[in-house]
Parts: sequence; C-alpha cells; structure tokens
Amino acid sequence: MTETWNSIRMSNPDEPNIIDTIIGTRVREVRIAAGLTEATCARALSCSIEQLAAYEAGDDRLRASQLFQLSQLAGVPLSTFFEGVPVMNDTGAPSDDPPTHKPH
Repeated sequence: MTETWNSIRMSNPDEPNIIDTIIGTRVREVRIAAGLTEATCARALSCSIEQLAAYEAGDDRLRASQLFQLSQLAGVPLSTFFEGVPVMNDTGAPSDDPPTHKPH
C-alpha cells in the first residue's frame, strides 16, 4: 500500500481513491459470490448496468445507502465491503492496529 491517509484526504474529493477501488472490488466479489447478476444489482440500486460497472471498477463512489441495499440483497454484513481497506496510523503509514475512535 503506497497511498497514505494524508494523500487520500488531500486528493480531489471528486476523484476516486484507493478506498473506492477496494470497495468497488468487494462489491463485485460479493455480487458474484451471491450469484447476483449485474442486472439484478443495478435494478436494486436504481442504476444502469454501466453505472454498476463504474462502481465495481472504483471509478464512481457508492452511497452508504447503496452499500446497505447491496448487503441486504447479498445477505452479507455491511462490513464485508470494507474488508481489505487499509488502516493507517497518525503518520499516514500502514498500521496493524485496529482503528480507534477518538471522542470529540
């Protein structure tokens, strides 16, 4: 993993980043494992098959509600889509430690 949290935060918010790519890949993997067609998923998300392909490629971002819909359709926990997303420490380097919540 060469990209850090700092570069992810500083990237253009309109451009996909490594996290979008990882989540898109997981969406495709989950869809295939669940035996769902592109047409079925696209219909559930009220989008075209082409748009679904853009989500799966990480070219476009899915909304949280769409990820939730897909988790329900595929019968998987919502967290499944975040498997493989890197955890970074405060310096932006990869970390083996789980993320922690810092109260405001």
